[in-house]
Amino acid sequence: MIESGKNIAISGVVTTFNNADTIARCLASLKTICTELVVLDSGSTDATRAICEDFDVRFFTQAFAGYSAQKTAALALASHNWAVLLDSDEALDLQAQQAIREAVCSDTPHSGFRLPRRELIFWRYQHTRSKHNRFLRVFKRSKAQISPHLVHESVEVDGSVTDLNGYIIHDGDISIAHKLNKLNHYSSLAAAAKKSPTRAGHTLRLTLYPAWYFLRAYLFRRQFLNGWAGYINSVELAHYAFLKYAKVFERGQKKDGL
Repeated sequence: MIESGKNIAISGVVTTFNNADTIARCLASLKTICTELVVLDSGSTDATRAICEDFDVRFFTQAFAGYSAQKTAALALASHNWAVLLDSDEALDLQAQQAIREAVCSDTPHSGFRLPRRELIFWRYQHTRSKHNRFLRVFKRSKAQISPHLVHESVEVDGSVTDLNGYIIHDGDISIAHKLNKLNHYSSLAAAAKKSPTRAGHTLRLTLYPAWYFLRAYLFRRQFLNGWAGYINSVELAHYAFLKYAKVFERGQKKDGL
């Protein structure tokens, strides 16, 4: 465990399902700073549980209840007020581990901390100068809750939040096919949460929004720095934007009996 000033108990919390390929790296990065590791599994059929047992985790199983509900349940199983919440395909780099330990042990007035996430884009990790999303993953459980969104749920805290150095390393998009499958699933969840716009709104969203989404990703978020991987990723993100509103449109057509 990294030592920095006084010791404060921290719970490392992970939700998982069939993540034998990535769970060891995730838990190893948490073990250096956390006094307990909690894993909530959704019924894995691979070697996930056996790998977790090597890390002396508190392992629980619960049928998947949705992204928000599953994370809420996992956090409720933790013992300590300070928590680090990761998905099982994420890990903390060394700088992030040190930054978290120092921040939590410093009598901080903040209720939470954000970290940038560095994405695996098919066959390469994103360029350090491309735009990184920041995620609130270190927080006081007594001040936190998980947003109820069907997809892209996030941690919300009562109190101030600031940024830390270091990266969450995310091995989420291991191939183009894997990302396409994931975006198809996510677009269905996102569409289900949206109200049907007017017909004029449908036209704008289906024709213009995907193009804007591509430009935002490729130029403004600097995916062009990631070479062909960045270009392909930007096209897939535009496809996600199109699918989301196409599915909303489809729902309206069925409702109208057309």
